[in-house]
Amino acid sequence: MLKPIIHDAEPMPTKGSFRESKYQWLEDVEVGQSFDVDSDADFNRVASAAKNLEANGNLPEGYKIARRKIGSTIRVYRVA
Repeated sequence: MLKPIIHDAEPMPTKGSFRESKYQWLEDVEVGQSFDVDSDADFNRVASAAKNLEANGNLPEGYKIARRKIGSTIRVYRVA
């Protein structure tokens, strides 16, 4: 291994604060808005992320989403 660059006085981030969820954009979705996902598995990932983000205080309390199949499209709506 090559010798790494050593940094002085670089503050260490608090645990968990250095990584942002790839679903952080969910906070931009307002009640009544919707978006499409490709599969039920994708919806399950989004729903799980929303639940975790709400539990961590990154989404408003009571954040709810619902899905509807329209033909072959799966649309996700923010309902609360």
